[in-house]
Amino acid sequence: GLLEITGMGVAELCCEAAVSALQLGMADFSKKLWARAVELAPLSKCIGTNWELMGFDPKAYLESHSPRARALAFLRAGVSHEAQSHHGPAVRLAEPRKNPERAFRLGPRAGARP
Repeated sequence: GLLEITGMGVAELCCEAAVSALQLGMADFSKKLWARAVELAPLSKCIGTNWELMGFDPKAYLESHSPRARALAFLRAGVSHEAQSHHGPAVRLAEPRKNPERAFRLGPRAGARP
């Protein structure tokens, strides 16, 4: 079903569909779609835009998406990140690299010489 699809743009699809489902009276399905969107892309613009439409307090968004919370979510493993221009396709960074030596790091590799 819709909650099991993967790929580019799934978080935005679930986010937008959650609002539509809520407005059409499908509250349970809306909650599932929203949870999937937040799981896949908690930092997306769609989550911020639709936060109030889903019935949440806007102050709660500001508290849960503080600069520190956003940085931790971005760095935490398992969170998908998408970068895109206004007029082009997105690039998704979601899969771990096959070669751990080439994995993204914030510091020097173990055993690296200065």
